[in-house]
Amino acid sequence: IDINSTKQIENSIDHFYPNFQVRDAATLQPFSLSAGNNQQVWLTIKTNKNIAPGKYTGKINIQSDEGGLNSSIDINITIRNYELPPPSLEYGIYYHGRLDANRTPTVSSEFKTSEQLKLDLLDIASHGITIPVIYQDHNNKDLFLKYLQIMSYTGFSTKNLYLVYLNTSEAETATQRSNLQAQILRVKSMVKPFGVDKLYIYGADEAKGQKLTSQRPAWEMIQRMGEKTYVAGYQGTFEATGDLLDILVFATS
Repeated sequence: IDINSTKQIENSIDHFYPNFQVRDAATLQPFSLSAGNNQQVWLTIKTNKNIAPGKYTGKINIQSDEGGLNSSIDINITIRNYELPPPSLEYGIYYHGRLDANRTPTVSSEFKTSEQLKLDLLDIASHGITIPVIYQDHNNKDLFLKYLQIMSYTGFSTKNLYLVYLNTSEAETATQRSNLQAQILRVKSMVKPFGVDKLYIYGADEAKGQKLTSQRPAWEMIQRMGEKTYVAGYQGTFEATGDLLDILVFATS
């Protein structure tokens, strides 16, 4: 649907999987529909930001290869003469997509090609999400920086990074905490070119009891380093660790 010419997304990001053949089609493809059945087609209509305010009309044409159907649907769109301000809240999502050059990518929630990751993040951003939680492994520097490159390219801020792979699930002993500290310093050094201010380090997911409170020394260390902590938890998580927890992803049931 063309209301006005829109800038196409540049396809300038290298692929880690040049032989992966699954691609999103550039246009809606024909599909088969048996008599008496329905098929939903979701349309997202985007315009150039510089388009003049006003009312625009158009048509969606529907045709069949056999010639038995030739119809159209009228569409009416109003472009307002104002722009909504940025949201006052941050909206996050646990997004599992990540690059891994050692695996064969699939159409799933996990391992992605560079192109898949880019399109996923663009789609996430278009739905108002401002914080995609990062599952990318920082131990592979090239892929980690490529992930941040794609993240930045698709419009997400890299001021604060919400990391999952870097976490305190195994940081109960002094040796484990020392290792974690070294990893945090390494990651902070790696991400300098992206203007990162704070790293949000994930805790042990949905931990309770001793597993939860055993993280306190690690969280204290993270706070001393000037970084942040966040984790998913339940009633009792904040009561036990709220003085060291910057963000609680709270489960209500």
